[in-house]
Amino acid sequence: MSERDSGLRLNGQRLWSLLLDRVLLYTRAKVLRGGPPPQPAERHGGLMLGGQNALTEAEARTWARSGETVLIDPARYETHFATEEEPFHLPPELPEQLELLPQDRTLAGYLQRQRASSGLWLALTPTGYFAPGARRAVRAAVRQVKYETDEESTVLSLPLDRRWLTDETAVDFLIRELGSLVSLKAFVLGADRNPLERVGTARALRLLLSEVPGAALIRTDLAGLDAVAHGAVFAAIGTRSSLRHARPPRNGGFPPPGRPAYVLHPRLMRFMRNSTLIEKYGARAAPTCGCTYCEGRPLTRFQDTEKGAAEAELHNIAVRTPWDARILEPASETQRQAVWRQMCVEALADYSDLNRELGYEAFTPDPALETWAGVR
Repeated sequence: MSERDSGLRLNGQRLWSLLLDRVLLYTRAKVLRGGPPPQPAERHGGLMLGGQNALTEAEARTWARSGETVLIDPARYETHFATEEEPFHLPPELPEQLELLPQDRTLAGYLQRQRASSGLWLALTPTGYFAPGARRAVRAAVRQVKYETDEESTVLSLPLDRRWLTDETAVDFLIRELGSLVSLKAFVLGADRNPLERVGTARALRLLLSEVPGAALIRTDLAGLDAVAHGAVFAAIGTRSSLRHARPPRNGGFPPPGRPAYVLHPRLMRFMRNSTLIEKYGARAAPTCGCTYCEGRPLTRFQDTEKGAAEAELHNIAVRTPWDARILEPASETQRQAVWRQMCVEALADYSDLNRELGYEAFTPDPALETWAGVR
């Protein structure tokens, strides 16, 4: 929680104060259907469901009654770019439960219908993808939210191509443009690969989130923990690789066959393909994992199948959830930053220790981890 926003704890009028100190799971509703949410309702938890028609009214109300914090991301940035003329993309045909008056097919009407039908108290905008340099589109989105919606109950989704973070003037522009907007601002980073793999991008993201009041980071990886440690209202970490960042909209192409299992390595604080872990450890005995899901079973047991990938996701949640509490339990932002930095420093040391155990340079830390640890 940012020191700027500390008053929100006492401000019952600001609806999004209920999201303070939470790290949500970002997933798809279809993943959860037929079973309970993979993370129990708790002080620092909750769910964010991505995609058009992500949640039915009955499902939303059932989870709300159980005490679960639930938000919906329309994720229109998956298929549309944001432009000055059309920063938001309302679905051409809304599900039956969202249809009211034909003349009310406006942004405000869409957000109100989303809140009314789902029983949720906040609604995310159906924002398109902001290509590099699309400043007029950002201005148009801010203007429309400010003058055409109820700012208190609106979350402005900001899907930014990672190249925004490599341009200091672009970051400064976002800080200036968003500074006076009352609405919560939920940033999404877009790239074909890891949006923070380039040196300096993690630092630029931290600056952006710390300088924009009421900022959040969604559909992300462990950058979400750095975000909440440095003042973000909340974060939402994806349960699978495709939900840990966005990709620029494009036509054509088919998804790769199968579903690879991505595993969060507890010592290295890094998501890695299970097949890569098997290769790195070679003939050596696979490490075991002591998380509440694995209970001492091998870390490299997850297969590249639907079942294996789903099991890896449960392992990832079991490993990461205690980290959320460890970071967010301290009362002050300074203490949270110190805890998070120490966790990252320890992970960096484990890279060296593990490479020494294996006898070769098997693992190299990402630039983002080095930034979080204060090395870069």
